Amino acid sequence: MLTRRCLPRLTQIYADPAKRLELYFRPKDPYCHPVCANRFPTSTVLLKVKRRTRKTKRLDTEDQTQPEVQFEMEILGTVTTVYKFQGMSDFQYLAMHSGPDGKPTSMYDKVLMLQPEKEEFFNRELPLYIPPPIFSRLDTPVDYFYRPDIQHRICALEA
Repeated sequence: MLTRRCLPRLTQIYADPAKRLELYFRPKDPYCHPVCANRFPTSTVLLKVKRRTRKTKRLDTEDQTQPEVQFEMEILGTVTTVYKFQGMSDFQYLAMHSGPDGKPTSMYDKVLMLQPEKEEFFNRELPLYIPPPIFSRLDTPVDYFYRPDIQHRICALEA
């Protein structure tokens, strides 16, 4: 569902053809990497389809019911632009730490600076937590063309 907060940002992305649409699986997590969609022109029709199912009892058996399905379709308009998520999702990294009982606990409240902090915040004893800045540079699959090592001959120069 779109919220009123998202609509101005979506309008900005739609107005600039060079921008990509970003989807965050965990929007409140600053360590969440987005999945990006590219813009493509299209000429398609937008349909609204309703499926209504009504159960009717069959006469030959007592407990068997045969559903009666009806579809209603309405054309809402044409679509000229679509955004396709063609890339792979990056690895998602959660700031977790295993406590003494082995139960994982979140570290977000301990490592996130939401306001300017005093010196005590930085001198606290915490488990080591170094998040990677990014796992992969590309969001589309790439064939690396791995090849076996080439054996080179050493040519001796004759005098």
